[in-house]
Amino acid sequence: MKKAIYILFITTIIILSGCKSTTYLQIMRPAAVTVPQNIKAIALVNRTVPEKKGLNIIEGVLTGEGIGQDREGVQKAMDGLSQVLEESPRFTVKRTTEALKNNFIAGGFTDPIPWPVIGNICRRYETDAVLALEIFDSDFVTTHASKVVEKKDSDGNVRKVTEYNAEGVASVKIGYRLYDLSTHTITDQQEISQNHKWSASGNSVKDALAHLLERRIAVNNVSYQSGRAYAQRIAPSWFTASRVFYKKSKKNPNLALGARQAAVGNWEEAAETWKQVLNNADMKTAGKAAYNIALSYEVIGDLQSAKEWASDAYATYNNKKARDYSRILDRRIWEQDKLDQQMNNQ
Repeated sequence: MKKAIYILFITTIIILSGCKSTTYLQIMRPAAVTVPQNIKAIALVNRTVPEKKGLNIIEGVLTGEGIGQDREGVQKAMDGLSQVLEESPRFTVKRTTEALKNNFIAGGFTDPIPWPVIGNICRRYETDAVLALEIFDSDFVTTHASKVVEKKDSDGNVRKVTEYNAEGVASVKIGYRLYDLSTHTITDQQEISQNHKWSASGNSVKDALAHLLERRIAVNNVSYQSGRAYAQRIAPSWFTASRVFYKKSKKNPNLALGARQAAVGNWEEAAETWKQVLNNADMKTAGKAAYNIALSYEVIGDLQSAKEWASDAYATYNNKKARDYSRILDRRIWEQDKLDQQMNNQ
């Protein structure tokens, strides 16, 4: 089994209490959508400029949004989109200054961008496809309530006071289209809705609202995350996974030795040390060692061997945690196969 080449780095944090350690792996996850292999370079385009001048100003007045709020949110969405795409080895990304007009409404997508326009953009930026942000709408709703709570005053006396709570919910709806120039097809079209909730408290409604995250910042945060979410749909992207392993045994010092080797990144040596544990260990300790060996192979990138050792840790030594870990490895093997297909010829 070839080693997975998409693990970027590994860090280990030793938990001081208990008998276990935690390691964090940066792993590349395959995209939800497999983009055709002919698309290797993508131009990013903003197609949310209103057809009619002043339309966004009128909307801002009617909804209470700050003038230009959606325009700023669009840029944040493009920031999140481009960051994930640029971090992925799958595509070359060209973030353009193109700002195309669109008369999109709350209902959804309008007619696609004409192919002559797509062709012109691809030629100028030397790309195979255009990824256009075509829908963007944001909102920020605040509510407030109050409740009586008990608090100690400066003299230590408990008093009942009224506490005021404010809650703000920022939501955005964005829509993307990926245009494949060579086939004149829309490879992907997706609308994403996301929201996030913030809360704050104070001595009055005004005070609580003042402590709440500012509307513009809240919308920008959700817009940025929405852009990242769509990019992860079409491009292999990094995520952090945590794994727990055993670091000591009262009956076998080699388990602790292997854990120390793993803590400084010597996973191959750790695996060999843990294999020595199996020679003269009781069932419980052997199960811990087999589980650790499985983890060492995952870190190294040999997922098939990791799966075999995890299965052995459960089936032979009755390590209960190894059963769940074996299922995680099944998922990782499936994802790795899909990732290999998506990265083919890159």
